[in-house]
Amino acid sequence: APGRITGAEARSEEKTADGARTLAEIRAVLGDCTRCALHAGRKEIVFGRGRADARLLVLLGWPTAADSAQGRLGADAAGELLSKMIEAIGLGMDEVYLTSLVKCPASERRPPRAEEQLACRPFLDAQIDAVNPAVVCAMGPAAAQALIKTNDPLVRLRGRWHTYKGRKVMPSFDPAFLLRNSDMKRAAWHDLQMIEKELRRR
Repeated sequence: APGRITGAEARSEEKTADGARTLAEIRAVLGDCTRCALHAGRKEIVFGRGRADARLLVLLGWPTAADSAQGRLGADAAGELLSKMIEAIGLGMDEVYLTSLVKCPASERRPPRAEEQLACRPFLDAQIDAVNPAVVCAMGPAAAQALIKTNDPLVRLRGRWHTYKGRKVMPSFDPAFLLRNSDMKRAAWHDLQMIEKELRRR
């Protein structure tokens, strides 16, 4: 039809993360993103924070509304718990890189849909390549399943190593879940100890 944009034309016009090599370049390409429906519920894009050459990258599922209000991950009680968890294996939050599967807020009641994850995925992949961590800790089922491309439940994934582009991935429970289910903290501590041991080997 006249005036109709084909899929190929749309792809050629849309800026992607291809070619962006540094975190600053990736963030610039992301821009004031409206690539999926999640953008309607945000105040600020929550891109990621921490050390640009961290040996450990922590991947969460999505930012909270509090994170979006402040423009950074870890702005709530779950973020405080995450800081304690990282400190427990001898690292500070300034020594890791923290990011999320999608960059706009979602919730347990309405996790990111497949098409929303897909819209953000090139930027996440570029972030991981830019940081080039030795280990990725994928916290929560959405982050773990998306990164290692499986539908297996988190309880079957955690506690053992997986790979992503040759990097070691440890799935574990996310801090928000642990705040509601304190009986699972022992299992999460086991996962963290495996990460600590692997980082010491390197």
